[in-house]
Amino acid sequence: EEEEEEEAEFQGKPVSVQIMRCLAAIRWRILNRAKYLHCLQSDLTIDDPLSISPPWPPEDAPLEEEEGEDAGAEDGEEDDEEVDEETRMKRAVSKALRPLKEALWAPKEADEAEEGAAGEEEGEKEAKPRFPMLGPEETPQPLKHNFTEAIERIQEKQKEALDELGSKYYEELGEREITRKHGDPACTPERYIPATAAELQEMNAARLQELKDGAEQTLKAKVRYFRSMVARLTTAMSRVPTAVFLNINERAKRRSKFERRKLEDVYSDRKEAWLREREEHSVALKPSLGNSNARAELDALCDAENKRIEKATELTTDILNSALVLEAKASWSFFHETLHATETLLLLFDTIVQPGDLVPTEEDVMARRKTLLTLMKEYEKSQAGTAREPPPEGKAFHRRTWKGMRKGEVGASCVYGMAKRLEEDASVTGKALLGEVVEEELTDEVEGNDTANHAAVIRLRERAYNQYHSHFVVQTEKLVRGYKAILREEQRWQSNWNGLVSSLKDS
Repeated sequence: EEEEEEEAEFQGKPVSVQIMRCLAAIRWRILNRAKYLHCLQSDLTIDDPLSISPPWPPEDAPLEEEEGEDAGAEDGEEDDEEVDEETRMKRAVSKALRPLKEALWAPKEADEAEEGAAGEEEGEKEAKPRFPMLGPEETPQPLKHNFTEAIERIQEKQKEALDELGSKYYEELGEREITRKHGDPACTPERYIPATAAELQEMNAARLQELKDGAEQTLKAKVRYFRSMVARLTTAMSRVPTAVFLNINERAKRRSKFERRKLEDVYSDRKEAWLREREEHSVALKPSLGNSNARAELDALCDAENKRIEKATELTTDILNSALVLEAKASWSFFHETLHATETLLLLFDTIVQPGDLVPTEEDVMARRKTLLTLMKEYEKSQAGTAREPPPEGKAFHRRTWKGMRKGEVGASCVYGMAKRLEEDASVTGKALLGEVVEEELTDEVEGNDTANHAAVIRLRERAYNQYHSHFVVQTEKLVRGYKAILREEQRWQSNWNGLVSSLKDS
C-alpha cells in the first residue's frame, strides 16, 4: 500500500508539469516587472491561452493490415494448392497474434446505447483534469501601471496636498507673524517658512523634484539588478528541458513497470500452482497405467493434464498481451506528453523576458558569453556580407521553424510490429529490431524564436526520446522472448507427455 501511495503521488504530481508551471509563473511576473521598471523594448504579450498540464493522449491509430495477411486466417480455411508458402506463413503469424491485436485494439460495440455510454465516458474523461492532485493553474495578473506613472501620480498627489496645506496656512495666518521665517535661529537655509504662498509652492516643487531625481536613481539601481536577474534566469532556462524530459521519461518507465509487476505477481502465483499440478500429474503417470484395465484412469489423467496445459498456455498468452498493452499505452502517453512539453517550453521561452528584450544600456549584462569560435564565425559572415539581417521591429530574436518528432516508433502499432517480427524470425536481435523500428515521418513543425535555449529544447527532447525508445524496444523484446520461452517449454512438456502416454498405451 505504501508503494502504491508513493507511486500515485509520483504520477499524480509530475515534476515536469510543476517545473513548467513555475516557469509560467516566472514568465508573467518577470514581464510585469520589466514593464513596471520601464526597461522593456520588445513587444512581448501573454495573451495566448496556455495549458501547462498535458491533455489526455488521443486514441492510438488503428493497425494497417497488409494485403493477404488476415484473409482466410480467421476461419482456418487454407487451400494448400492455391496459397503459396509465404501467404500461408503470414496467415499463421496473424492467427498467432490475433489475441494481441484484439487486446491492443479492443473491438468497438455495435450497440448504439453502449456506444453512447462510451462517448459520455470519454467526454467525462476529457473534462476531467489530467493531474487533479496539482490543483488549478495560476492565472496571470495584469499590470496596472509602471514605476514612472506611479511616481507621477505620487508627485501630483503630494503637490496637491502641499498646496492645499500652504494655502490654508496663509489664510489662517492673518495679521500674525510667521513663526519660522527665514533667518530665525531655529531655522536652516533650506528649512523655513517663506513669506508668501507662491514662494512656498516653489520650495515644495524643488523638494518634490529632488525626491523624483532620487527615485530615478533608485530605478536605475533596480533596473541594473533586474537585468542581472534576467541574465541568470536565461542561463538557468537551458537546464529546464533536461529536468522536464527526464521526468516524463522516468514516469513512463515507472508507470509500465509498476503495472507490469502487479501482473507478474498474479502470474507467478498461478504459475507455481500449475507447475505443482504438473508435477503431481507426472508422478501419477505410472507404468501400471499401461494396463488395459487402467485405461479409464489414464484417460482421466490425460484430460486433466490437457486442461492444465490449455489453462497455462491461455494464462501466459493473456499476461504477455496485457504486459504489451501496458508498454504500448505507456509509450503512447510518453510520446504525446513529450510533444506537448516541447510545444509548451518553446512557447514559454518565446515570451520569457531575456536580456535582448531589455532596453540596452552601457552596463549590458550577457546571459552567456559568446565563444571565440562563435565570434570568429560572426566576423567572417560580416566580412563576407552574409550576416543575418536584424530581427523584425519590436522583436529581439529571429523566428525559426523547429522540426517535429518522429512518428510511428511507439504505441500499439509498433508493439504489434515487433511482436510480429519476433514471431516470424525468433533469431532477430534487439539491435536489429531497434534499427528496423525507425521512421522518417515527423510531426508538424513548431515555430519559435531562434535562441540557444530553444535549440536546447529540441536537442534534449531528441536525447530523451532516443533513450526511451531504446528502452521501449528492449523491454518489448524482453517480454515477448520471456513469455514465449515459457510457452515453448510447455509445448516441449506436452510433446514429452504425449510420447509417454503413447508408449504406455502401446505397451
